[in-house]
Amino acid sequence: MYQLSILLPSGPNNSEKLARILTNLKETISDISKIEFVVCLDNVINEVNIERNGNVVYVFAPPSQHRSTFFLEAWKASTGRFVLMANDDIIFKTKNWDTLIPYDKYPDDLVLFYFKDNQFNESFSCHPIWSRKVMEFEPTLLDPLYYITKCDNTIWDSHPGHRRHYLPEIEIEHIQTPYGPEWAPYYEMDNRTYWQGNLVGIRNKVRHWITAQTELYNANVLIGVVTAEYARRADFYDHLNAMERPKNSMNISVHGQSIANNRNKVVDNALVYGSSHVLFLDDDVIPKPELLYSLLKHDKDIVCALQCHRNFPHAPILFGEYVGKEGFRKLNFSNLTDGLVRVGAAGLGCVLIKTDVFKKMEAPWFRFGEFRKDQMAEDTGFFKRAGELGIEVYCDLGSQVGHIASMIVRPIKKHIGWIVDYDTNSQQGSVSFKGL
Repeated sequence: MYQLSILLPSGPNNSEKLARILTNLKETISDISKIEFVVCLDNVINEVNIERNGNVVYVFAPPSQHRSTFFLEAWKASTGRFVLMANDDIIFKTKNWDTLIPYDKYPDDLVLFYFKDNQFNESFSCHPIWSRKVMEFEPTLLDPLYYITKCDNTIWDSHPGHRRHYLPEIEIEHIQTPYGPEWAPYYEMDNRTYWQGNLVGIRNKVRHWITAQTELYNANVLIGVVTAEYARRADFYDHLNAMERPKNSMNISVHGQSIANNRNKVVDNALVYGSSHVLFLDDDVIPKPELLYSLLKHDKDIVCALQCHRNFPHAPILFGEYVGKEGFRKLNFSNLTDGLVRVGAAGLGCVLIKTDVFKKMEAPWFRFGEFRKDQMAEDTGFFKRAGELGIEVYCDLGSQVGHIASMIVRPIKKHIGWIVDYDTNSQQGSVSFKGL
């Protein structure tokens, strides 16, 4: 079995484009003997015909208006452990890109890899790499008839967020002619097909199956929202409800003016219900859907997401070592790299804590004004006492959350033209951006 099968649908009039991508792949792949190239061409024949020549496979399929048909026929002829949904209008700009794909990081193979395309980048994959196991679990995944789009959306939506792995070090380029307005009806038809209930159900079925195959599925997390009467903005609840979570998890909101007391009530409930973890999520924090699984996979006693202060200059709410009366050393973005990093303390706006941590510590776990008498500081006091017990704290820099802020936006006319100025009422002042 090949490590990777590259699916390459191409039309009979695109011989130059096909030759370009095949040449590009041979020049940028370190070892083409490990890669299978599956070219699917629409022809005048009435049935599918397959020709194999070593690791190059040509699939001749009947003419079709639907792009998805050619991906489907190419997939059926492939044999690779993983599959890449390519096109004849892209090229790889990174040499030896095939050596940069961390297959071994996911021994179960259930992952979607995607590249920097200078179009969507981290937010979406036009050309995903995904596992053969997914297609074997649900062979109809690529069956729907799409004219232009939605093949890549199908693979994207079938993978939970924590199993999408962005590879910015691998760069591709689209060399394509934009679709004109005459294609609008085809986009509309693709959208209508995509949202048919049975197709949504198939994608959900695959996504839930992938999640169930991971050991994170059985975690019992209590998601504790510390709030007053209501969240600061109503759309906080939209993001909370969209967050993926293990099947045994539950939510609790604790209302009250004392943040420390509210957090202690969350912990009390977690211990009563036998939760394995507590995820503290403040009502002014906006998570991505995959946040909880992304934090769970590290299996740390305490791990937080990366969050900024709401006031300019929006420094990270992260601290280094404890330095005595001065408290914890503040960290700036210049101190941060990427991945999972050890820190001394953090905010509690978005942090996952194993309940075993609370069993090791003396209640109340969170105390108002304990660390700094002029501040609430229920977060830094907690981290100081946890550190004294040898409990390590980490931040996943790859998991970022939004922080809802109030600001004043002003248009200002200066000699360089109109600018937009915003002020978050910080002591550092405001910041300005030049208008367009």
